[in-house]
Amino acid sequence: MRSMKVVLPVLLMAATLQATTAQAAGTWTLGSNFGLGVISSGGESVTTFGVPNGGGLFLGSVQPGMRIGFIVPSGEYDVYLDTGLNVVSGSNETIHSLITTFNGQYNFSSGLDTTPFVTGGIGFARIGGGGGSDTEALLGGGFGVRRKIGGDHGAFRAEIRYDRLRLSDGANCFGIKLGVDVWVP
Repeated sequence: MRSMKVVLPVLLMAATLQATTAQAAGTWTLGSNFGLGVISSGGESVTTFGVPNGGGLFLGSVQPGMRIGFIVPSGEYDVYLDTGLNVVSGSNETIHSLITTFNGQYNFSSGLDTTPFVTGGIGFARIGGGGGSDTEALLGGGFGVRRKIGGDHGAFRAEIRYDRLRLSDGANCFGIKLGVDVWVP
């Protein structure tokens, strides 16, 4: 009985400490983007659809397909990396496209199951093949809605986004992104 007086409070303190540490640690996320985009440059435009998105520049997309992120403990902010790699090879030639952006997201009502958000990011797009490659800056932002799913084990998100490739006389991309994220505490 005497050992229970010691063991029970120690177990209770350990459980409280573990829960506090888990809450303070934040949440990692892994997700996929699905999207519809319109890229325009020099009076011409291309419409793209991707499931998952991330077809790369040579397939007419500047919206990457994989999202790896972190939600701060308060749930108010997300930071995430959107990335996509595509390689096409044939007839003794290989073409590749790599798109990566680092983004921040502000969730207006993080305590609710559904919250609007704004997001912005900067990154690069690299396309290469035939012995050469080119890397260009990519800057963009958007707004949307996030809905928690699976008892806070993930989220569905919908976003309207604008991205600018090459900050001078480059291409504009207006898009609708849908995504599903798994949350890993």
